[in-house]
Amino acid sequence: MTRVGSWFRSNLWALLAVTVLGTGAVLYSFAFDWVSFQNRQPNEAVDIPRGEPGTLGAGTIVLEDLVVLAGDSDDGRRYDVAEGTDVVVADLRITPDPEGSEDNEDDYQTCDFFFRAPSPVGEREWWQTSYNPTTYPEPEDNGYGCNLGYGEAYDLRTYFVVPAGGADGGYVLASSEVLLPRALRLH
Repeated sequence: MTRVGSWFRSNLWALLAVTVLGTGAVLYSFAFDWVSFQNRQPNEAVDIPRGEPGTLGAGTIVLEDLVVLAGDSDDGRRYDVAEGTDVVVADLRITPDPEGSEDNEDDYQTCDFFFRAPSPVGEREWWQTSYNPTTYPEPEDNGYGCNLGYGEAYDLRTYFVVPAGGADGGYVLASSEVLLPRALRLH
């Protein structure tokens, strides 16, 4: 034991230097990742009430309707919602930039939709599904995806599958990668 203790004492400064410099290097490298991560988060969300237009870039988005189909309800059973889940149906009206042009590839600007709701462990988030997970009727002229850059105004119905009761107090978050950290909180 004295040999180990002697070695430890003779190398104490070197061990301390490695520990301090190693910890500093790790913290320094994560600091850049943390700033980059924060800049990619929609943390400057503007509240937009249902039926009101919210501006995102040069386009506008309106939450026209928000329906929750609970799997254990009559509507949930009628539309084949899986037991133990709820399906949140969001009807949106998207009006792209009237000055945008299909000929200019820089005008193409996508956006994403998330559903966020409070939970006992903090706010949870679900990304939209690209299909209708139920037999809930879908509009004939339902748009596909989100482009705020150019084109005619269109309607988009999007779906979110959440745990039963998980939609209480929730809202739709609209964001675009090129406009972050700005976003719209549609409720």
